[in-house]
Amino acid sequence: METTTKLIAAIIICFSLKAQAQWPGHYYAFILKDQNGNLVDSSDHKYSMKTESYHDSSEVMLSIDMCENNKTWKFYIGYKDLDLPHKLRIEKTIDGVQEVMSIEFPSTLSGGKEKYYRNLYAGKIKFQKGLFRIRLPETDDEWDELKELKLCPDQYNNYTFYDISKFQK
Repeated sequence: METTTKLIAAIIICFSLKAQAQWPGHYYAFILKDQNGNLVDSSDHKYSMKTESYHDSSEVMLSIDMCENNKTWKFYIGYKDLDLPHKLRIEKTIDGVQEVMSIEFPSTLSGGKEKYYRNLYAGKIKFQKGLFRIRLPETDDEWDELKELKLCPDQYNNYTFYDISKFQK
């Protein structure tokens, strides 16, 4: 009986790992700086973040997490509506005064030789009131020339991100 239980547990674990690896979605990674150029990390309680969708879909999964290096933020868009833009609302509150910045993340469906959803690194973004739109490469050649970065590893994945930081100027 104990062997059967171990076999069932092993099958469940293998299935779970396979399902996680195949989960549809993509990430944007970025470093957030305050108006003075200081790093905004998960310990800075003046800032709060909320994911938003432009469309009415209860099935889209959005999340914002800090990578293990505690300087890079990882915005996840998954399961459904990958081809649509999404937003991150960042609120800064100091002495009861609130400022809001929204970052618009377009779909990461790439150009280039191969068209697919990529994980993208947007670089350093400075907090500013209002809307900040992430810009993407405009030509296939620009997509094909993007550098690959290894960012935000976790216990299951070593993520590859394509560096679009130079397009954010």
